[in-house]
Amino acid sequence: MANNPTQLTIRLLGAPEARISGAPLVLHDHKARALLYYLAATGRPHTRDYLATLLWSESPGGNARHSLRSSLYHIRQALHVEGSEGALAGDDDLVYLKLDHYDCDLARFRQLLKAGNESALVEAVSAHRLTGNISDLCATLFELGNVAAQRGELRQALEHYQEAARTAERTHTHYFLALAHNNFAYHSLLLGRLAAAQQALAKGNTLAETYEMSSALLPLTSTQGEIQLYLGEWAAASAAFQQGLTLAEELGNLERQAGHRAGLGLAARGQHNLEVATTLLEVALTLIRGRGYWHLHTRIQLWLAETLLLREHITEAEPHILAALQTAQAHGRRLLLMQGERLHACLLATRNNWPAANALFTTMLERASNLGLSLEIARTQAIWGETLLRYSPGDNHGHALLMEARKVFTEHDARAELNALMVGMKL
Repeated sequence: MANNPTQLTIRLLGAPEARISGAPLVLHDHKARALLYYLAATGRPHTRDYLATLLWSESPGGNARHSLRSSLYHIRQALHVEGSEGALAGDDDLVYLKLDHYDCDLARFRQLLKAGNESALVEAVSAHRLTGNISDLCATLFELGNVAAQRGELRQALEHYQEAARTAERTHTHYFLALAHNNFAYHSLLLGRLAAAQQALAKGNTLAETYEMSSALLPLTSTQGEIQLYLGEWAAASAAFQQGLTLAEELGNLERQAGHRAGLGLAARGQHNLEVATTLLEVALTLIRGRGYWHLHTRIQLWLAETLLLREHITEAEPHILAALQTAQAHGRRLLLMQGERLHACLLATRNNWPAANALFTTMLERASNLGLSLEIARTQAIWGETLLRYSPGDNHGHALLMEARKVFTEHDARAELNALMVGMKL
């Protein structure tokens, strides 16, 4: 960080505050504070019309623009008093803050997410514990959980999220506490721990609503939708994803818009509206194509490929499967890789290349077993069994695989997958 005696720093992970040279920035107008924090949180320029509509939606256009000018004046005056007026910049159309990512804790957190270097993160945890830098400690523990999850080590990920939550709770860092509860919920669901997922999600929702943290509600609504999908409650899933989509559009968050549209596609697929599901997934993919959201892009590609295979659009599914596999392999994403390899095995089976398909299914079972992921084992057994029954009906091994998967889905109350499996057993 540059040695600037009038450095503006903004803390958003917890109770929001702005400081200059360590002293609180005095800004009495609450809309001006909200505007300052929003510019810091988004980290990018916004048009004046957009900001006026966002913060003064209840006012006519002319009045909203006047209110925006007034709030910008309050911010400039407060910054000018402290000698940091250059931090607020813009022109006749755009407004933004000149902040380095070191100047805002949320920006620093995003940098950690982008880097994802585990050894550096472990070193950072030790350093933050020694210095008492609790905000950055929360961010680093959170990202360590994400790194473990990407390797398929879900139990270790949960431990990191729990420690991040305990740290955030001690320091009343409400934003990180809500995010830690959300990620704990989502990855608990991947392990089939439904009750734990529901409890953690409820805690996250309570925090987001109590402290009016709209940005935290975005991932929470997505996880709520995922839980409803897991239970086969399609209408409730659609409602959750639609709520999140509306909020993402209001906040201008393109990544979350794509994620929630994809969720709506999965809910449509669960109701056997495969054409609608395909359209929603294609739109979601188009929204983020070429924008760097490669993890979400890969997930949507796999969901789209899976939907196309259900429609027996084999040729259309293949390029999505191959592209997703390439990305998952390049970035070491084991769960995405397993999902992609399962679909690749199905693709091989449609071409009657059973030696390669069976070998790939066997490899996926071994990988899931090595990671101790019972649901991934069952999902591999289910899709292998269904593929055998569909494309090689004389092979009795298909029913045996489905029966093994049925036990696991029943044990973990995975109702949607259990219902789909029962349909598959009738093939």
